[in-house]
Formats: sequence, structure tokens, C-alpha cells
Amino acid sequence: MAPTLYSRIYSRLSDLIPSFALITQAGAMYAAPRQKDDMALFCVVTPTAPGIARVEIAHDQVTSSQAYSEPWMIFEVDHLSATAELIGFTDERVYYKKVALDDQLNRQRTSLNVYAVNWLACFINLHFQFALAPNTSPIPSAEITAMAI
Repeated sequence: MAPTLYSRIYSRLSDLIPSFALITQAGAMYAAPRQKDDMALFCVVTPTAPGIARVEIAHDQVTSSQAYSEPWMIFEVDHLSATAELIGFTDERVYYKKVALDDQLNRQRTSLNVYAVNWLACFINLHFQFALAPNTSPIPSAEITAMAI
């Protein structure tokens, strides 16, 4: 079967996140800057149902001499079909959501998924790789379910 845009996104996420398909509980990850004063990446993987997960990737942002993380890309992942799709995205000017206010699919869906797969490929080419964030431990699945209620 020929690769699709959504299978390419899944493949790139698998390259960046160790044991990606085997993650069964929420956890935070970190990819250190590759050089001094470069951006670092942060990632949270949250299983939402058997074989389904949400991946949030953020970068560090420096504004007015203050550094903070801000959401950047949010993916919905289906491990069973080995596909992933960008469902949310922010940058300095725009917030994108897969479904618009009128419950119609956003017209920018394809172009923003192409943007996402290209950014993920850049992270791979720059040798970013996520690892468990320092001083963190995964949240037990029961706690995630309780927080969602």
C-alpha cells in the first residue's frame, strides 16, 4: 500500500518518540536543544482509548526575556491504522483546529498536515529525539480517567 500523508506523520512521530506504539500511559518527554540558545522540544503522549493517543508537541519560546512553553502541534494518533493527523496548531499569529465552529472540516486541513509532516522531518534531520523528561514519572491511567470526568 502506498504511504499517505497521515501514515507519513505517524512514521515521523514514531521516529521521534521511542517505543511510540507501546506507550500505554500518559508521559512527558523532552528533546534537548542541539546547540546553545537553540529551541528545545517538549512532548506529552496521552492514550485516550485502546490504540488511540493524543500527542502534543511544544517548543520553548522566549519573549521579553521570559522563557515559557506554548502549545504548538497537537496530533490524534491511531496506532491500529498507523496514521496520525494534526488536529490543533498554534504559532505566533494563528490557532488552527481541525473542525471549525460550524462543525465542518477546516479547509486548511491538508496544507497544515503537509506543514506538520515537514516540520517533523526537520526535527528528525536535526537529530531531535524525545526522552522521558527529567524528574517526571508517567501518570497512571486511572488518574487520567479520573481527571477526564
